[in-house]
Formats: sequence, C-alpha cells, structure tokens
Amino acid sequence: MVRATREGVAIEQGRGLVQAARVQAVHYVAHTAARAVEDLTDMEALAISRNPLAEPRLRAINDTATAALAHIVADTGRS
Repeated sequence: MVRATREGVAIEQGRGLVQAARVQAVHYVAHTAARAVEDLTDMEALAISRNPLAEPRLRAINDTATAALAHIVADTGRS
C-alpha cells in the first residue's frame, strides 16, 4: 500500500510539473506575440502616415499577421 501511494504521488507530481511547464510556455509565447502585435501596429501607423493610399493593404497585412500570431498562441496551449 505504501509503495502504491508513493508511486501515485510521484505520478501526480510529474503531471503537475508538466502542466506548470505548459503554463510557462503559453505565457512566454503570448507575451512575445503581444509585443510583436504592438510593433506591427506601430509600423502600420507609421507606414499609413507616410503613404495613406496604402492603408487598406497595410491593414490587411497587419490583420493577417496578427491572426497568424493568435493561432500560434492558441496552438501553444494545445497538446
């Protein structure tokens, strides 16, 4: 009985470590993606101010990149 209890505790501790690592991974990826979106938004605003006629294309590019980043963050949380 004691051996089975020890093994059960070890298994649960291992699961906890894996879950904690997943949390850290999602946090890191989400933080990095948020910074990237911030940079893209700044670049988009600057580019639009320099060339207003390109606004629709620049917004489409930025929206596409932002969506790709969101998918990466979502994929990081799955496994």
